[in-house]
Amino acid sequence: MPWLALLAAILYAEYVLPYEGGGASMWPIAQLVGGTAAAFSGYQSYRFYLRRRHRSE
Repeated sequence: MPWLALLAAILYAEYVLPYEGGGASMWPIAQLVGGTAAAFSGYQSYRFYLRRRHRSE
């Protein structure tokens, strides 16, 4: 779910907000790096949840 929110924010900034000039578009790189970080964070949270649930049983 966090990855979808990040993707929505990146695509909104790329296609809805007016262009502010500058160099090349960085949204594919932001999507790759940010999406990977969000996926890793979600995976670690799930591992923590499972470990905590297992200890409480």
